Amino acid sequence: MRRGRTTVARLWTFAFPLVFLVAALLGGAAGAALKAVREPDATTRTVLSAVAIGMLGGVASAVVYHAIGVSLFQVPANVPFFNEAAVFALGVLAGLLGVKLADTSHPGNP
Repeated sequence: MRRGRTTVARLWTFAFPLVFLVAALLGGAAGAALKAVREPDATTRTVLSAVAIGMLGGVASAVVYHAIGVSLFQVPANVPFFNEAAVFALGVLAGLLGVKLADTSHPGNP
């Protein structure tokens, strides 16, 4: 061992964020279902498709907001604490409003 150097061992424990994932999925599903059933020509198939897309949008918006602080939809979400209720609420908003990514349909956009 070299002089003046110390070796430190650390043990990290990872817990899969199951409650976070379930809250985001349920929030996205709830928001998308609320939006889909309000459509006058909603069928079971269209509602189920909307719910599946809403679940993905809910997870995406919650993960991106939690990880890097970016909101994927057009509502500012300054959440002072980030718990399962906030994840569920972000999922509902993403399901209701949809996830808006960069608009590349205009020639002036990069």
